[in-house]
Amino acid sequence: MTRVPRGYIARRRRTKMRSFASNFRGAHLRLNQMITQQKELILNRKMLAQVAVSNPNNLYTISNKIKTIN
Repeated sequence: MTRVPRGYIARRRRTKMRSFASNFRGAHLRLNQMITQQKELILNRKMLAQVAVSNPNNLYTISNKIKTIN
């Protein structure tokens, strides 16, 4: 039996629910960029990811420093 695609109402409902989610369409990326611009940080996301993989303790200290700059 072939699959019948749902109509536009179900699609519209799902997209409406996704728009309320915080992670829909890069909300976290936007917030991350805003924080780095306000704090004038030199580290970008790739560098932070590499620090997180190599040494998680350093990432914890970096995040604490960023929080104390406020």
